[in-house]
Amino acid sequence: MNSTSQTPIAEAADQRWYLLAVMVFLLGLRSAIAAGMVLVDQPYRRYLGWAEAVAALSAVAIVLLLVVFKFVRVPRDQRRRFLDMEGYVKETSLKACRASWSATLLTLMLFTVVFDEQDTSMPPEFVLQTALAVMLGVFSVSFFVMNRSSDDEGVAGA
Repeated sequence: MNSTSQTPIAEAADQRWYLLAVMVFLLGLRSAIAAGMVLVDQPYRRYLGWAEAVAALSAVAIVLLLVVFKFVRVPRDQRRRFLDMEGYVKETSLKACRASWSATLLTLMLFTVVFDEQDTSMPPEFVLQTALAVMLGVFSVSFFVMNRSSDDEGVAGA
């Protein structure tokens, strides 16, 4: 096995986390589109339906890419290590997860306050899809922002 021709296991694990974040962003986009479909008139739902399908299929393609990547590029004896990797990118994903849960909780609290004051009820599908869009979108965006700021610090320190 030539180590120069293959990605080191730590870099492969980091790439997996980046692809997962892209997939989560696409699923958040799909949820945002689904929430929008609840609010728009019938003629526009068709176009949003196509956009939702493209986002969902793109996310599925990334999952398939990750599975193929794991079983083709990672040697059999290192697959367990690949799954158990601890590192900066995994820690960043945990921080992004905390940020997304906080944003989702704040969004749901905001919905409660706004809908109670206006005596208006939104369809449950809209509330659910919006909460999912916020959770997944905030996770992916904060993951990329945190990793970008660490990359900038690494370049500045060099």
